[in-house]
Amino acid sequence: MLLIVVKKRASLGIVLIGQYFLISLFSVILLKENYMHFQQINLAPYLLLLVSYIITFFPFLDLKNEFKVTKLNVKYYRIYNYFVYLYIFFAVVVITMDLPSFLETIMSGEWSEQRNLYYDEKIVLYDNLLERIALNYLVYFRLICLIIYFLFLKNDYKPRTRSLLLISIIIPLILTSIATASRGTIYQFFLLFFAFILFFSKAISKKQLRKIKIFIVILGSIFLIFALSVTIDRFSSSTSLDKSSLSSIIEYLGQSPLIFNERVFPINSHTLGTYSFGNLLEWFGVNIQYPQSTIGGSWGAGFYTYVGIPYIDFGIIGVIIHSILLNFVITYLMRKRKLKLRHFFMIFYVYEYLLKGSFVIGRSQIISVVINLIIYFCLYAIDKIKVNNKNKNYIEL
Repeated sequence: MLLIVVKKRASLGIVLIGQYFLISLFSVILLKENYMHFQQINLAPYLLLLVSYIITFFPFLDLKNEFKVTKLNVKYYRIYNYFVYLYIFFAVVVITMDLPSFLETIMSGEWSEQRNLYYDEKIVLYDNLLERIALNYLVYFRLICLIIYFLFLKNDYKPRTRSLLLISIIIPLILTSIATASRGTIYQFFLLFFAFILFFSKAISKKQLRKIKIFIVILGSIFLIFALSVTIDRFSSSTSLDKSSLSSIIEYLGQSPLIFNERVFPINSHTLGTYSFGNLLEWFGVNIQYPQSTIGGSWGAGFYTYVGIPYIDFGIIGVIIHSILLNFVITYLMRKRKLKLRHFFMIFYVYEYLLKGSFVIGRSQIISVVINLIIYFCLYAIDKIKVNNKNKNYIEL
């Protein structure tokens, strides 16, 4: 089936399957080398992961959900321009205020120390309210602006604005990754960006596609140099790649299914929603904290895939319901005859969630869910208000 999908379309499912296959491959290597001392790996947790993956990924591979990007006409209301202009403005704010400190970090090359400071919560990414608003806006509106960028690119619309928008998306992301010595953030964005290119490739002109390919090579090279530099400084006992630094790469890429298997699946009780909703409850003054040992867990700060949280909260039933729910949402949205911007946003939000979930979905994800639902309903409100407006204040992209 996978070969048929590859042949017939540039599927979002291809990147998704490829990423999880890569994780599985490195988990086999990690288990063989036993760098993290796994001792009791069982079949049942793997079967649960496999069932969840099949249910959740199927909508991205099902040919019935296919729609031709070249024939898509998405209503782009002019009010959406404010999302773009604000994004560019806040990107300028972050770059202007933080570039000197980021350059200092790069020149020092002390990535290990930088990461330790981040873990100890001694790195403050913002110094004032404006910077805090700017950083949060760039994080939560990155996806919707990336979708808008590719819609602009598809229709060769506003070339200067879309170029500024892409720069505004990329540069602050790289700078904040440098500030926290984080390889994962850039890697996950690179995957998402590559998936966007595959999805829109048939609708983008050959000239623009050539430019995008060059950009991908440049972005990939920057990530590779940065990742190697961080890995060597944090994990190597010398100034070059050695066994210690290579083992850290294998651990990073391969640990999630193994940790779920041995250190999450055997828990003796479930948290009934308090684990995943804990950060949200803190907004209302309810502080819920407990050590992992109280439920028999021992995952520490390790990765446990997107399946980890629903399993910790509700067990096998929670995982199955979670998978079916995601399947239903994506299938429903992808089979709509007329896709609106809000539909694209929700499809790619779930898709990004699954890409990140190949590693881990943290407890703070509930905050992201709430904020992105607010964005979704804002887009829904714009659709409803503008549809009833007789003046044509939109274009079709």
